[in-house]
Amino acid sequence: MHTSIKSALIGLCASVLLLISCSKNNDNRPGNDAGKYYFRAKLNGEQKDFMHSAQFQFGEKDGNLVSATVHGYQSKIDFSLPLEQHPPDFELEIFRYDMKNISPGTYTEAAWSPSTYRLEAEQHIQKKNAQGENYTIQYDEADPNDFTIVFSELSREKGVRGTFKGKIKLDAAPFDVISVTEGEFYFPFNNDLLNP
Repeated sequence: MHTSIKSALIGLCASVLLLISCSKNNDNRPGNDAGKYYFRAKLNGEQKDFMHSAQFQFGEKDGNLVSATVHGYQSKIDFSLPLEQHPPDFELEIFRYDMKNISPGTYTEAAWSPSTYRLEAEQHIQKKNAQGENYTIQYDEADPNDFTIVFSELSREKGVRGTFKGKIKLDAAPFDVISVTEGEFYFPFNNDLLNP
């Protein structure tokens, strides 16, 4: 009897140690500690969180990081719902036309050109018109020509971190401008979908 109690206790201890070990390993994986990552900004002074179904995506050529995109929604999204019921999203993108490496530094709308890089900052709002057709309201940085993204970190080990600010405008309405302030993001350097 004593031996079977001792065996049961050893088995129980081994199970607990295994669970603790698995839990620690899972906690260190980028996809499982999504709470430490963020993608947020103030739009016309109102705080917004874009960390729902959020993702960092990238493209590489000849060992260089030539495109970097961060994207997320303002609230949890159900992709089975009609398009007009999707929450607004926000996206930042840099693409190097010259195929050079995107390294930590400052990138501005005013500085980009077809020989260097393209910078984009967009908000999309889904709507449905009276005829039942879906359409997208898009705010972007093109007309104000006033947007800045600063990458402070871009590495596989430490992730993608930075700040952003500027103005985005509704394409069809010259005076409908959104001021973007206190923007900041932090993502793991992979394609994991965070907070799906």
